[in-house]
Order: sequence, then C-alpha cells, then structure tokens
Amino acid sequence: MPTEPALNLDSLLLIMSLSERREISVMMKTCKLLHGEGSKFLLRGSLRLHAHDKISSFVAFMTAPQQSHRFHNSLNVRLDPAASHSPNAMDPLVNFFKEFGHLLQFHTLNISGLHGAERILQSFPDLRTALSGVRYIGHLRVLQAGPLTTQMLKDMRGEVARVTVDLAGFDAFGDDTPPDGTETNPALLLRPFRECLRSFRGSGFAGDLGNWRSNEDITFPHVHTLSLGKHDPLNVPHYAHAFPNITSLSTGIRHRYLSWSRMPLDEARPLLLGWRRESKSKQLVHGAWSALAQLHGTLPDLWVLGLDCEVERLTLTICESRPWDPGMLADVLHDSRGAKYLDLYLEPPIAAESSQDIVSVLEQFSGSLQVVQVSLQFHRNRQDGVVDVSAILDALVKMVEVLRLRFFAVSIMCGAMPDMYLLGGKDNPGTRAGAFLWKFDVPAFADRLTNADPSLHGLQVRLSGRGPLEVVQRGDKLPIDVLS
Repeated sequence: MPTEPALNLDSLLLIMSLSERREISVMMKTCKLLHGEGSKFLLRGSLRLHAHDKISSFVAFMTAPQQSHRFHNSLNVRLDPAASHSPNAMDPLVNFFKEFGHLLQFHTLNISGLHGAERILQSFPDLRTALSGVRYIGHLRVLQAGPLTTQMLKDMRGEVARVTVDLAGFDAFGDDTPPDGTETNPALLLRPFRECLRSFRGSGFAGDLGNWRSNEDITFPHVHTLSLGKHDPLNVPHYAHAFPNITSLSTGIRHRYLSWSRMPLDEARPLLLGWRRESKSKQLVHGAWSALAQLHGTLPDLWVLGLDCEVERLTLTICESRPWDPGMLADVLHDSRGAKYLDLYLEPPIAAESSQDIVSVLEQFSGSLQVVQVSLQFHRNRQDGVVDVSAILDALVKMVEVLRLRFFAVSIMCGAMPDMYLLGGKDNPGTRAGAFLWKFDVPAFADRLTNADPSLHGLQVRLSGRGPLEVVQRGDKLPIDVLS
C-alpha cells in the first residue's frame, strides 16, 4: 500500500527558518517535536516590547509550562514602552524579570524609545530594580540616560559584555542638577562590569577622570574597543590607565569647540593648540597606550588628542565645516608613527583645493602607507554650487600616482542624484556636482586610476545613489581586513 513521503526534521526546520512568526506558530501546533524546536525561530530577530499586549504575550510565551528551554535562547529586545501607559502596565514584565532574570540572556537589550531611557524609568520606576538582576546582556544600549539610568547601571549584578550610553537625559529630563562625578566618569559608572566588559561607547562623559584613582584603582582589562563622543579634551593617561588594553579608540570633542559657525580657524587654533600641547605633556609624564590597531575621529579631534603612539589603521573625517588645515593632517600622520592603513572620509562641501592639499601631505608619507580608502559624499541639499567634482577626482588620481600603494578604494555616495539632475538641469550651477556625477563613467575612472600606478595590486571604485550600486574591481580582490 503506497504511503505518503515523510519530510525529515532538517527539512521542516529549514522551512521554519524561512517562515514568518505566524506560520511558525501554526507549524508548532502540528507535533511536539516542532513545538519544542519552534521557540528559537520565534525569538530570533528583534522583539519590540512597547505595548501592553506585546509585553503580556512575550511573558506568557516565555513562562509557558514545561518550556524552560526557551531561556537557552539569546534574546534581542528593544524596550520602549509609551510613557503614556499607566505605571502598572509594565507589571507583567517587571515581575518576569524579577522571577526569571537570573536565567535570562540577552544578545542585545536596547532601552531607548521616543523619549529615551530616562523617561522610561521615570514612568516605570520598578523596572530599574527588575533589570538589575538579569543574568547576561551581550550589548546593553541606553539612550538619553540621566540620574535614574546611571543608577540602574551602578546597581546591575549580571554580566554585560558591551555597553552604549548617551548621557543626554540629564539635559532633557533632569531636575537642573548637573551630573556628579560618578555619573560622567565611566570608570566609576561601569565598575560592576570591570571583569566582563569588552566594549564601551559613551557620549557626554568627562574628559578628565579627576581624583578617582586616589579612591580606588579601577581598571577594565578586557575592554578592547573604546568610543567616546561629545566630551571635553581627554586626559589620555587617565583613560589609558582605566582601559589599558584597548586596540580601537574613537574620539569626538563637543561640537561647540570645533565649529566654523562658532569659531573660525584663526580663532580656534590657539585654543586647539593649547589642548594639544597639554595632552602631549601629560602623556610624556604619565604615559599612554603604546600601540593601537585602530584610531578614529575627525581631523581636529585627533590633532587635539595628540596621541603619540603606533597606529596600524587611521580613520579620518575631514569637512570644511570644522576647522582644519594641511599642517594638522601632517601632524596626525606623524603622531601615528607610520600608519599602514588610511580610511579618509571627505564630507561636503570639500573643495578641490582642499583635496589637492591633502594629496600633497600624504605624499610625505608614501613610504609607510600601503592601503588607502577614500569616501566622498555629495548630497543635493548640502552643495553650494561650486563643488568641482572633476577636480576632486583628478586629485585622487594624483594620490594613486604618488603614493605607490598596494590597494586603493574609493566610494562615491551621491544622495538623491536623479533629483539633483532632473530638477535643476545640467546648466544650473546649483546642480554642477549632480550633472557631472549623473554622467560619470565608473569603469573609465577605474582605468585612469590603474594607469596612474600600474603596479597597484588591487583597486575598487564604488558609486551609489545613481541607481543600483555600481562596483568596478581591478587587479586583486581587496582582502576583507582591508575593507572598512
């Protein structure tokens, strides 16, 4: 008697992996085996817990009888309940965290929402205590943090590998009381995670860690990535002591110090130079990192930092809206002691003269640079009608000619390019960049770069924003570790 062919479990699981949550739920009801296997597919991706019904459904699913294996899955949760909910709307989740937090492991836990983490914790005060007992969080991300949020971080008892904190909540929802030293000092704020933390990204933290070392010697030996933004100039020895083993550093001074609209270069230079000299003096006396794999920042940020150490990969952003000059670029390249990789982001409205100045500086370091990647951005609403794209691209050809690199890559991003061309017309000076890039021949430009240095091992040219992404490759394919 003929029988129906049976689908093996692997085939059914493959079908499940390609299905939406509703279809997965239906399949789970067909047999016990699929019922047990389906939870990992239902919990994949990001779960947004923002409404009472979503929260209740999640808690009911996780606490169903004889389903403890569901706690073996790492969760990706975005927690952003509406502040308009009544305070007890979060009770199911608070009780769930309190009872099962010691079993929970999050791949990511994002506490943000429309008004940020501080407003959420103001609206639902019990949530702060409930979250403190979660067993493991791979990446904890809290935006617009304030007093309640920072206190939650200090009280957490579980293991957290990566932390992202933005302190904007003090300005937005604070009681006009400025944050104290323990809230803006990452060494003190992150103290519960000093044996497990691997990465920290912070915005609005102190540049100088003050006298914290006299009270307690706190270090984070396992942190390899440190990214700091919107800060006062860094006291490098303090951070080098607290985070001694970082391999990647990103820095960004508060914009009010480095904006053309507030302070042109001739006025900004004495201030920036003073910070640079002070930073170098402190490093000379108290030390810094001996070497970094990666250093990221705008040119004035890194110039002020004055970090005198060996850097393998340097990522620089240059734009005309922040004060800089070719001498700063030469100083930063000299500080890095012969970086091999250079990622250069040129933001509009970068001028043709500036691109030529950049090439002249880079030529001085042709012996050490092996790989250069350049990213150019052209956007309809940010052009002033005088951007000479052709001259900038000519400067890139000259760059390849004089540097004698192993690999070179250029990425050209032209936002809303069809509108730039069609709305203004090719004769409209306001769409000069758009008209040029609308007709730009990517393969021909790649040939120009190749002819500039026939010994180049590999070349890549990318153009986006004119339609489908266009990529032209010449020579060897760029290694994965080369592409940023």
